[in-house]
Amino acid sequence: MEFKIQRDSFLKGLQTIIGVISKRNTIAIAMNVFIQLKNNILFITATDFEIEIATKIVVLSGKDGSTTLSAKKLLDICKNLTEKSEIIFILDKNKNQGIIISNQTSFKLCTTPIKEFPNMKNIKTIQILKISSHLILFLFKKTYFSMAKKDVRYFLNGLLFEIGNNYIRSIATDGHRMAVSSIFIKNNEKNKKKIIIPRKTVLEIIRLIHKEKSEINIFCSENHFKIETANYSLTSKLIEGNYPDYNSIISADFKNILTVESDLIKSSLNRISILSDQKYKSVRMYISNNSLSLFAKNLEQEIAKDKLKILYQGKSIEIGFNINYLLDVLNVIENDTIQILFTDSYHSVLIKDKKNINNIYIIMPIKL
Repeated sequence: MEFKIQRDSFLKGLQTIIGVISKRNTIAIAMNVFIQLKNNILFITATDFEIEIATKIVVLSGKDGSTTLSAKKLLDICKNLTEKSEIIFILDKNKNQGIIISNQTSFKLCTTPIKEFPNMKNIKTIQILKISSHLILFLFKKTYFSMAKKDVRYFLNGLLFEIGNNYIRSIATDGHRMAVSSIFIKNNEKNKKKIIIPRKTVLEIIRLIHKEKSEINIFCSENHFKIETANYSLTSKLIEGNYPDYNSIISADFKNILTVESDLIKSSLNRISILSDQKYKSVRMYISNNSLSLFAKNLEQEIAKDKLKILYQGKSIEIGFNINYLLDVLNVIENDTIQILFTDSYHSVLIKDKKNINNIYIIMPIKL
């Protein structure tokens, strides 16, 4: 195996796939990348055994072959080589080494047999959707922050991705809050699907498509999920389990409606949070007569107060929330005005994005 490649192209390819590699992985081969040259196309693959990301680059010239070597060392080498330079890679099978040459600089890296590298290339999937990347990015960014991180209810450590007759929807919850975002599209009845995508996979997808404008092909099998573009592919295991019924939660009877400017309440919460308890990050709200009063205090009995003018229809309510949960919602709402719908002081509230009514957020109160 031997090839010549532009340093900048090689670096970009490595940066595309490097995020999937876990620093905490104890299996040595999982710290490597698999590189394969075929017909002057270089395929680079990384995996953590749960997710696999592969990308491809056109090389300047080369002889076909494949190997695996340290992802971090290869990335660090490329980062520190001169911009717009060329790299020559030569595989020495006799010494199990990968030789990298650029101008007057050279490196010799240990390689690992390719048979030890796991891959998901042979997993059979069926294409269920083709969609613009910015729509998937929209759905995921509006909801991902509500996923659980290390919940024993493993199905909460992911995002429910639902494809219906005429819509696609993402739902995330950690048991204390829920985010739901929907987009209406034309879809084939036979492609209806509900899957739970792991948290890490969701974050990797957001990272990959954040600056990309392209069509994404989405594939599924019983246990796997795959997205594919012209430049890369991501394959991931799915989470098994029964996700909470979001419809029963968002259809609750909310009779008391608070309307407020998004920036106004966001600024107020940021101010109040300065003196809130660092563990619980709680804020107490008192809503009455078109007025919203906010209070926070900490273990040192330091107190912060604020008062806002609002529009309010309903009875007086005193209620408490985790400030960060409220700010997470406000950070993804693009409209100037939001509505917060209450039942009473003890039940969850519903927050609506008035600019996009298909984005809905539920937050449970905390004990005062």
